[in-house]
Amino acid sequence: MIGKFIKAGLNRCCPSKVLVRGGRHAGNTIALTFDDGPHPEHTLEILEILEQRSLKATFFLQGMEAERHPDLVRRIDQQGHQIANHGYIHCHTGEVNSKEYVAGILRAQQVLEGIAGRPVPRVFRPPYGATSLVTLWKLLKLGFQYVFWSVDSCDSFVQHPDELVDSFEKQPLRPGDILLFHEDYRLTVDALPRILDRLMAEKYNFVSVSELNAAIAG
Repeated sequence: MIGKFIKAGLNRCCPSKVLVRGGRHAGNTIALTFDDGPHPEHTLEILEILEQRSLKATFFLQGMEAERHPDLVRRIDQQGHQIANHGYIHCHTGEVNSKEYVAGILRAQQVLEGIAGRPVPRVFRPPYGATSLVTLWKLLKLGFQYVFWSVDSCDSFVQHPDELVDSFEKQPLRPGDILLFHEDYRLTVDALPRILDRLMAEKYNFVSVSELNAAIAG
């Protein structure tokens, strides 16, 4: 409940700095996002699905997994997708103190920039969408932008690709939405082509979260 109040406050107080939800001025644009990668098998398949459709997405990557699979991070980056920070490990903000939590995010940022060979925008999605006022304040001072989501695909709560397609189709979409998927579920990879084809048929334009934020702010 506290997290929901924090998110609502961020959306109201600093929408240009912290992208919590999409806005009403993004045309027919949406942002497709994937958490918890890179995955040694699924990431390549997701990239192929996106490439076949000429779609762009944002990948919120764990620093530890990025260290294990740097070639996948480079592939994501080279295909024109946005790479973003999901912490060094998948850690809830309540599991460690704020100093350790922030240190993990900075470590992940260093890993991503080392692999990319250039500065990477300080875009961060907290694992589980959980945050605290202390870590929020520290990260904002360090120049990070928080990104949550407005549409959860629910791929964490179903068991079969057909269930995921049905679940997603029941959720109304609006321009400016940020869609949440995960790289580590086989069912997500299997359901993704049908979901994307439906969205393409509805003439949605896919952009990175940073591009979406710019469109809304503009």
